[in-house]
Amino acid sequence: MRQFAWSICAALWVAPVMAEPLLPATPVADPMPPITASGITVRLTPFVTVPNGTPQLIQAVGDGSGRLAINDTRGHVYMTTPVGGALGVSYLDMAGNAPGWFGDGLQGLAFAPDFATSGKFYTGSYATSGSGITPLPSSVGSVNEVVVTEWTATNPAAATFSGTSRELLRVAQPSEGHAIGMVAFNPNATTPANPDYGKLYISMGDAGDNRSYSPNGQDTSNPYGKVLRIDPTPSGGARFTVPADNPFVGQAGREQTIWAYGLRNPQYMSWRRGGAGTMFINDIGEGNVEEVNTGVAGGNYGWSIREGTFATFRDPALGLGYTDEAFQLAQGVEPGLLFPIAQYDHGEGRAIGAGLLYQGGAVPALTGKFIATDIVSGRLFATDVDGLLSDSDPAGAVGFGYLDTMLGGINQSLLAYLGAPRADARLGIDDVGNLYVLSKTNGDIFRVEAMDVAVPAPAALPVLAVALLGLAGLRRRRGIA
Repeated sequence: MRQFAWSICAALWVAPVMAEPLLPATPVADPMPPITASGITVRLTPFVTVPNGTPQLIQAVGDGSGRLAINDTRGHVYMTTPVGGALGVSYLDMAGNAPGWFGDGLQGLAFAPDFATSGKFYTGSYATSGSGITPLPSSVGSVNEVVVTEWTATNPAAATFSGTSRELLRVAQPSEGHAIGMVAFNPNATTPANPDYGKLYISMGDAGDNRSYSPNGQDTSNPYGKVLRIDPTPSGGARFTVPADNPFVGQAGREQTIWAYGLRNPQYMSWRRGGAGTMFINDIGEGNVEEVNTGVAGGNYGWSIREGTFATFRDPALGLGYTDEAFQLAQGVEPGLLFPIAQYDHGEGRAIGAGLLYQGGAVPALTGKFIATDIVSGRLFATDVDGLLSDSDPAGAVGFGYLDTMLGGINQSLLAYLGAPRADARLGIDDVGNLYVLSKTNGDIFRVEAMDVAVPAPAALPVLAVALLGLAGLRRRRGIA
C-alpha cells in the first residue's frame, strides 16, 4: 500500500515537468564493477566488549587523559583507556531516558573542545513525544522525537558522571526510520579564533522508512535529510544560538539550523585532522548506492533525485512511478548538486557505516586512505581520496578496494567471525588516530593493527600447532626459558 501511495505522489510530483526530455528509462543492472582486493591485510585484535550492549561509537574524550568513550545505544556511556580490557560501571546511564524504537535509544555522543575545563558533552537520543521541550517548529511529529542534550560534569576527570543536564533542541519525527545520526564537533576548531569552534554538527535522516524515497532531503523548510549546525550557547530566550554563518540564516521559509542538505541517512561525519580540515559525510543509500561526500556549507547532495552518481525515479525527467532502480544521468556536470567522492553499490554491501581518513601510525599501509565499513556485511573498504572534493561533476567519484582481515588467528571476515547474518559494524578512533571496529551484534570492539608477522593459511594451522608443541617440548628438555 505504501509503495502504491508513493507511486501516486511521484506521478503528481513529476507531472508539471513531463515535457522535459526523458532520461533513458532502462535501469542500470549493476551500477558499479565489483570491488577488488586492496592488497592490504589488517589484524583485528579484541580490545573491549560492551556487556549485553550495542556500541555505536568509540572516540577520544580529548581532555589529555587518553580516555576513550564508548557510546552504547542502549543508553550507556562507558570509559576505557588505550589498554582496553574489561569495562567497569558506565560513566553515564540514561537508559531510562532514551527509549529505543529498535532498542537503540542513544545514538550520538560528542565532547566539547574544552571538556577538560567546562565538563560539557552532548548526546543525541530518541525520546517519547511530549516528554521535554517543544520541538523545532519546522519539524512534524506523529511517532516520536529526537533530542540533543547538553551535560555538564562537575568533575570532568571523574570516573562516573555527576552534574547537570539541559535539553538543547528536539525534532519531532513523522516515522521511526532515518532519525538522528551523529553529533560532533570539528576537531580542527580548537580555539575561539576558529569560526567553527564550539559549533555542534547534528546529522539527521530524511524520516523516511526503507523503500520510501522520502523527498524531505530537498525541502529546506524542515530538518530532515540534513546536517544541522548550532552553537550550544543560549541566546536570549532560546536554548541555543543559530550561527550567523549558517547558509540559510535570515532566509524566510528555510530552517535556520541547516548546514547542508540532500541526504538520506547520514549516520557518520568525520574530519581530516590538520591541513584543509576536510569534512566527510557518509550517506546510507536506498536501493543501490552507498556514498561518501565532503562537507560544504549549503551543499545539496542530491537525495532523493540522486543516489550516488545515478538518477532515481524522483528525477522529474524520468516520469516514472515508484521504483528502487538506478538510472544513468542524462548529462555530466549538474550545477546546484554535489556528487560523492567515493561510492560502492549493493553488490558489495548494504549500508555504509562509519568512514574516516586514516591518519594513525599503527598501520602504515593505510596512511592517507579513507576507510569505511559496511554496516550489514562488516566488510572494511579503503580508497584514496587525496585532493577529492564533492562537486557538480559525477565523474569524480572513485570506488573502493576491500581489506582482508585476520580474526582469531585466521583470515576471515567479521561476519564469519561473528557467525551472524548481520555484523552491525561501525568504526572509531582514539586521540592518536588508531582505528577501531565495533560490532553492535555482540558488543565486541577490535583494534585495527598491522600484520607485522606472517600468518599461515587456515589449512596450515594444525601442522604449525604440532610443530610448536614439539618445539616447546624440546625447549623444556634443554632447559630453555
